[in-house]
Amino acid sequence: MPQPATFHRGDQAYRIWATERAGRRTAHSVRVATGDRYGGDFIGDSEEAAVDAVARWLKWQGDHEAALIALQAAERAYHRVVAEDAFGNAAQGSARAGARREALEELERARVHLDEVRSRFASLAHQAGQPG
Repeated sequence: MPQPATFHRGDQAYRIWATERAGRRTAHSVRVATGDRYGGDFIGDSEEAAVDAVARWLKWQGDHEAALIALQAAERAYHRVVAEDAFGNAAQGSARAGARREALEELERARVHLDEVRSRFASLAHQAGQPG
């Protein structure tokens, strides 16, 4: 049996196993720490292509997780500013308006970035023989 490829993302490590099934090469990942399967099967014309598809998906998963965390942080920051506006000092009006505008702009940047990351999934899934 061939040895699996190893993929690292942050402090997580994954083994990518490739097999032949019904004349097609497929690959899937397993979390090294737990031995649990992570994600689905990816199809490729060769073992290398199937393994590469899983590695691209794992990278996308990391990008997606980071984008979600950034959006959640931006949402919390915006909500903090809005709450401070509701209970804050009215004399700081223009400074508070600037802070609210900056927080809203950061929230929008984070949302747009998450949308961009998510848009890459359909292309990735199509290339890997997965439903998008």
